[in-house]
Amino acid sequence: MKVKGIADLNLLKEEGLRRIYPDQRIKIAVGMATCGLATGAQEVYDEITTATENDRRNIVVSKTGCIGFCQREPIVDVLIPGMPRAIYQEMNPKKVQQIIPLILSHKHKEEYLLCKIEEEILIDEVFRLHQTNGYLAGIPFYQTIPFFAKQMKIVLRNCGFIDPDSVEEYIARGGYFSLHKVLTQLSQESVIHEVKTSGIRGRGGAGFPTGIKWEICRAVNQHPKYIICNADEGDPGAYMDRSVLEGDPHSVLGVIPIAGQQGLGLDVPLGHDMHLGGLAALSQGPLDIVGQRQAAPPGGPSACRPRGS
Repeated sequence: MKVKGIADLNLLKEEGLRRIYPDQRIKIAVGMATCGLATGAQEVYDEITTATENDRRNIVVSKTGCIGFCQREPIVDVLIPGMPRAIYQEMNPKKVQQIIPLILSHKHKEEYLLCKIEEEILIDEVFRLHQTNGYLAGIPFYQTIPFFAKQMKIVLRNCGFIDPDSVEEYIARGGYFSLHKVLTQLSQESVIHEVKTSGIRGRGGAGFPTGIKWEICRAVNQHPKYIICNADEGDPGAYMDRSVLEGDPHSVLGVIPIAGQQGLGLDVPLGHDMHLGGLAALSQGPLDIVGQRQAAPPGGPSACRPRGS
């Protein structure tokens, strides 16, 4: 589907919401980032798909990225209609065999649960509420777990909550609307001013302001210009770059056209002078963001297409 305007984005948003929150169907999502796969997430996913193959009208099985608590992987997210979102921890195929019959009966095996989620912040303080109805009263809320209690996720807000291969799910949580606004409403000067005002800066030792980088690059009258997606970890051992590229790749893909047209001052149609070949290094990773189905973002059919595709 080519996205030609805000109406198309809204259609994809509705489809994404149906995928994230399927009405009257149970949804099970398995964390399939590097940390999950290293502890057996593939075996857990395979066991879940096998155990539910005769109930696909009533259940959806999906993949997601890392929610952040790597030491508790493999993590399995279960959303049963009318109940709070439940997060299972340290799962394995034998545990899957125990919980699936319960889940299909709208029940949980509470001793395997890490926490429950009653509300989600989608974007700009918009909440998605899950009913509690007294269920799982003895299970702690996500925000009371010490590991999560002091966190306010911004860049990583979608990781562990959406299928990273689904552009619809990304759009459902606000993705690509900023790109549409930038391409249709804002000037290059206003975009750079917004980035400078935001205070966004690099995480390296210099902490250099991003808006100034864009301003300097835009002023240079030489072509071609290149954008490099630097996925090296600025904070050793934190693995945030890996997490966002595995769990929410469209948040990176969506900003590259903004940086290219507004930050570098490219006036050519998007996709003709900008390529994402630098992301090809991830094509052999656990979540192949280069080899996934191509979807046309709101800048044209090739605005976010890897070089050579």
